[in-house]
Amino acid sequence: MNKVSAPNLHLFAYQLRDSLTAENKPVEGAENLWHKCNEILNKLKTNLTRLRIYGYEEEAADSPLKNIYIPRNEPEGDIINLHKKELIGFEKKVEIEEENSEKKPIKITAIIQPRRIYDSYLLYFNIRRPEKDGNTPISIFEKLNPDGIFLSENIQSTLGQTLLITADIPSEEKAEDIAKLCLENLISAPEKRPPLKHKGRLFGSLIFEYESLNPREHILIWLFSDINHRKKFEECYGKFQKLFCYRNKIITSFKQYQKHYEATYKNYGEIENTITEINKLLSPNKGEIEKAIPQSNKLVAPNNRNTNLSENLLSGLKEKVKSLPKLALEQAQNLRDLEHEKNTIIINTKNYLLTLEEIRKMLPENTFYTDLSFLETFGKETAPYYQQRIQYKSDYFVHGKSLLDQSLASIRGIVEIEEAERDKSLQNQIQALAAGIGVASTIAGSSGHLPIDKPVIIPVLNTPLRYPFLPKPIHPFVNSVMISLLAGWLTYLAVSRIINKKNRPKK
Repeated sequence: MNKVSAPNLHLFAYQLRDSLTAENKPVEGAENLWHKCNEILNKLKTNLTRLRIYGYEEEAADSPLKNIYIPRNEPEGDIINLHKKELIGFEKKVEIEEENSEKKPIKITAIIQPRRIYDSYLLYFNIRRPEKDGNTPISIFEKLNPDGIFLSENIQSTLGQTLLITADIPSEEKAEDIAKLCLENLISAPEKRPPLKHKGRLFGSLIFEYESLNPREHILIWLFSDINHRKKFEECYGKFQKLFCYRNKIITSFKQYQKHYEATYKNYGEIENTITEINKLLSPNKGEIEKAIPQSNKLVAPNNRNTNLSENLLSGLKEKVKSLPKLALEQAQNLRDLEHEKNTIIINTKNYLLTLEEIRKMLPENTFYTDLSFLETFGKETAPYYQQRIQYKSDYFVHGKSLLDQSLASIRGIVEIEEAERDKSLQNQIQALAAGIGVASTIAGSSGHLPIDKPVIIPVLNTPLRYPFLPKPIHPFVNSVMISLLAGWLTYLAVSRIINKKNRPKK
């Protein structure tokens, strides 16, 4: 059986609208979703050439502003329609090939609903063959999606999309085969078809989920074995717009998290390498590096085994200390991004489950309609799994950040202590030198009282002062200078020893 009744293609595409930094200011490229819709309309060769919604300037056809989107005058509210008539429609004819190879023109109709759902834009595009027109070959889906215009690689919406295929079938006997044929006609290239991920029942009818994350594609094929099942979906389709919005936000946040994780991991490696280099600088012997740096992925505070740091080593440490705050800031920003994605998943998971409850309340109580387990699996298993993965890896980096802070504080302490010790040592040397110079100046100043024409007599020995390397007594002035220098040097040594002994720590 290669025919179905009421074949429908439903596109739910979502684009982030609101900027986090400016209130009511769209992010750059938010209007791309509407441009893609215009491209689809032109590709389908409809009588509609472009959307005329709030935000587009109503200019003449030859105006350069005709395709410029300016998001002004949008109605206020959480969920609003961006077109005054709410729904935009068109109809056209396409040719399909019957079983006898005869080509037959059939009518297809479409409705478009551009909306804003909280902080996001939604393009809902439904193109179908009306159910009153009878059975239709499954090849109709190739005509509804020419050149893959409804696939995610063409739409490229920032928050992703869900493509829902619905059709009526008289029997469930070959439902999975029909679903496979629908997918094959929808996507002609086998390598672009996502694999079957999940199948079950929803509103009592069989539903098949095909999904791939790279490239990202989410396709549901829902085959109604009872016309009342389809009517229930049509009553709830507004809720499904919200439900798929939250689902795609969760998937998008998880993919964004993976990008942030890669950046965080790279930054973490740079920090770890810097800490390792510092440890090498501080290790007295190369053979002790392995002892100073544990063989693990954990950052460690430097092990200062050498308290006498050379000028070059101290300068090197200062350079490393200067680079670490920048790396630490980048790491903090990366951790903030990871936390943002985790919170986004938590919030949208909650909204997803609340929307499921809203759908359940619209259905007859205590019937097969209220069995929403097919949709609940994502909200109760998949999304929490994403949260756990993010939490686990975030905890690892948070722990690393605390060790980084400790390492940075330790390195700064080493540099500050070394500089303080050098300042103190210099101060002590200046004090001792000042004392020596003072004594030498005093003795040199007394040279004026020495007789110029007589040599200096050594007391007790009663002999002139001589120097071993000079055969004759020298002039008394030279003696004065030599004595003052000797006295200054001895005073410097004595004072230095006294100061060092005073500053020596007590046992």
